[in-house]
Amino acid sequence: MWKKILQFNTDKMANQEQKSEKIIDTYLPLHVAIIMDGNGRWAKKRGYPRTVGHQQGVLAMKEIVKAAARLGIAHLTVYAFSTENWRRPETEVNFLIEKWSQPDSYRADYDSQCIQ
Repeated sequence: MWKKILQFNTDKMANQEQKSEKIIDTYLPLHVAIIMDGNGRWAKKRGYPRTVGHQQGVLAMKEIVKAAARLGIAHLTVYAFSTENWRRPETEVNFLIEKWSQPDSYRADYDSQCIQ
């Protein structure tokens, strides 16, 4: 299962890097805001546990942070947990809190790229 997901992500990232090189010469915003939504639905549609979708969301955010830094976007705001998320099963809420609180999650890439 993970091999299939990782290959999908690797192929997708290579394609995105080619596209981002073309974008660099255009005007870009200084601030981008992202509302993360649908990670659990993405996983469920593919027969995976919802937590796999959340994990993929974290991996996607890492790539977004790297791309934003590469493109020179100075500010990135991510809305990753809403008040509605508290209504989910406790195990899923705990997974989300833990995943977004880990130092090795998207924040390490964010900090290392000096995006504030």
